[in-house]
Amino acid sequence: MSARPTEDRARIVAAVPLFSGLDPAALAAVAGRVRVDRHEAGQWIVAHGDDDRDVYVIRDGRVRVMLFGETRELILGDLGAGALFGDMSAIDGRPRSASVIALSPVTALVFSPAVFLDLVHRYPPVCDAVLRVLVGRIRHLDDRVHEFASLTIAERVRTELLRLAVPAPGRASRRAVVTPDLTHAEIAARIGAHREAVTRELGALARAGLVEKADGRLVLTDVLALGAGLPSVPEGAAPDGEGA
Repeated sequence: MSARPTEDRARIVAAVPLFSGLDPAALAAVAGRVRVDRHEAGQWIVAHGDDDRDVYVIRDGRVRVMLFGETRELILGDLGAGALFGDMSAIDGRPRSASVIALSPVTALVFSPAVFLDLVHRYPPVCDAVLRVLVGRIRHLDDRVHEFASLTIAERVRTELLRLAVPAPGRASRRAVVTPDLTHAEIAARIGAHREAVTRELGALARAGLVEKADGRLVLTDVLALGAGLPSVPEGAAPDGEGA
């Protein structure tokens, strides 16, 4: 995991939304203060409770933000290119709030906590972008708390399927494909339920003709019918994900 030459880092920094409001001179200055790390699929990047405080911005690849309890795990979200994580520990100096694992090969820009805070204070566009990320997380958590408090497990399963769905081809189609392809255990970890409960609910939806398997993927056959009676479904991840 070695850093690329400075000019290559400048090109990478320029492509990251967090720094899109900076002029060329500022981008070059940022590039000189960052390292570029690479992580293989399955590698832990951040561990819950650790005292390191580096801040990460994903250049390419995907990661999963998770918490582990005594009896089950909780998936807080999956993050892709442009997402920011690790900033919470840099801001408040406390241990990591969650674990982050690479789902695929990941290239990330990495900032020390001192550099990250200096960039936030020095460049208003970066400060504004970080504030939008933090506010997005609060809104996301508000939505999830509401779901856990007010929806049944059956409703949470339907809500999560709709959140993860991508429209299938066809302008008039009500079909959608759930992506990424998740196991029943992974869906359960996203909604705070047990795998058996998710399996039971998916079986009921299949018998009702609302979900089916096609080419190994879970397909929603009628998103309007599946969403009937549910509150509006928010985006699956807060802008730039969980903070760790």
